[in-house]
Amino acid sequence: MRRTIMRYANLAFVITLTCISPCVKKRFPTMDHLVEAGILLPNEKKIIEQLKTSHSTYWMPLVWASSIAIRARKEGRVRDDFALNTLVEAIANYRSLCGGLYNYDWISIPLVYTQVVTLVVYTFFLATLMGRQYLDPEQG
Repeated sequence: MRRTIMRYANLAFVITLTCISPCVKKRFPTMDHLVEAGILLPNEKKIIEQLKTSHSTYWMPLVWASSIAIRARKEGRVRDDFALNTLVEAIANYRSLCGGLYNYDWISIPLVYTQVVTLVVYTFFLATLMGRQYLDPEQG
């Protein structure tokens, strides 16, 4: 079960990266390549392909991982409900981080904007440093 949960976490990350990284998209252009790499099983590929959506499906393996964690609790492999809650919250947090990566790629900030902001901040601090100095004309 632990390996399956980690495989699902890796699968979610790879699906996220195929949407935002050309290098990963080149390595895994289709779901068949994920199956060949052993990250995705053929029956899981069918389930993902049956979901007709225009959005990314990076969240689906994490839902599967949560259901495996719940099943592990029912089978007694997870110690108590607190441990299960911690595990499910960690999976949900991982899902939100993958979504954050997806959103950073979706809304791109031009490089010039970040350079201008950096230059303005440095100029402000330099002007503040020079402007806040007290000069004593008697010390000359």
